[in-house]
Amino acid sequence: MKKVLIFILSALMLTVCFGIVASAEDVVHSGTWGELSWELNETTGVLTISGEGEMNDFLSYYQYAWHPYKNMIKSVVIEEGVTTIGREAFYYFTELETVTLPETL
Repeated sequence: MKKVLIFILSALMLTVCFGIVASAEDVVHSGTWGELSWELNETTGVLTISGEGEMNDFLSYYQYAWHPYKNMIKSVVIEEGVTTIGREAFYYFTELETVTLPETL
């Protein structure tokens, strides 16, 4: 009986510990768009775009980058080095609240 109780308590402790660790991690999506890189933190809703140069236009429904996540994005941070924003880059982003732009834009 004592071994069973110790096993149950150990299993419960591991479940709680791993549950806390798993919930503390952010889900991140990332990729490239032309010469630029992007990363979306799904937990915070922040899309960060970095790199050097121009952002490509989104000319077709089949050009995705961060568009599949548009309903998760609450904030966009475009870092120094990005010189243009591509056409329709944030078209119909209904949850977008803030955009941070660099001096290089």
